[in-house]
Formats: sequence, structure tokens, C-alpha cells
Amino acid sequence: MEKVAVPVLHGAPCAHVGHSSQVALLEANPSEGTVACRQGLPGPAHEHGEVPARLNQHGTTVVLAGRAGPGALTLFAAHGIAVLTGETGDDPAVVVASWLSGTLTTGGSLCEQ
Repeated sequence: MEKVAVPVLHGAPCAHVGHSSQVALLEANPSEGTVACRQGLPGPAHEHGEVPARLNQHGTTVVLAGRAGPGALTLFAAHGIAVLTGETGDDPAVVVASWLSGTLTTGGSLCEQ
């Protein structure tokens, strides 16, 4: 099982990790291609290093986000968390299921922050 985080704003995946009102944590089983359960965490403060540290405490291994800046990518990597950017979708579980099936389009969406 892998813990996958998807930033959420108003119930839908959010374009930017640091601007989310909530983070959906989903347990994914890559070998079976299934999403087992979902937990919501209140959105973290947009402070340097807060998001990666908090997600690391919850055992997160992957973040699927619309955008993330180079500094954030470095901080996530320091916590052993892979970040895939460019994701879009209406539901965090669907985004994770697309990632598991290899159909999620990612890449390129870095921000300047």
C-alpha cells in the first residue's frame, strides 16, 4: 500500500499544494490497482516546509498535484515524497485511480513560487 496525497480545494483537486483547504490522503494498492480508503487532513499553513513535513508524518509516499515550485519539490524529495505535477480531475480518488492505471497525464506544471 502507498499513501498518496492530493491537495483539495472546495472538494475537488486543487491546482497548487500550498493553496489547498484540505489534503486527501488515499491508500493505494499499485499491484491491484485499487484505492482502499480516504482520509482528509485540514489544509496546512503555507509556510516553508510545512506541507512536506506534515505529509511525511502521515506516511505519504506520493503527491499528485497540479503545480509545485522547485523549492517545494526539493523539500518533498528531502522527505522521501515523490511529486507528480500537472494532474487534473474532479475527484481525488479518480486522480489516484488514473495514476495507478497509468492513464494520468502529468508533467510540466511547475510554478515560480
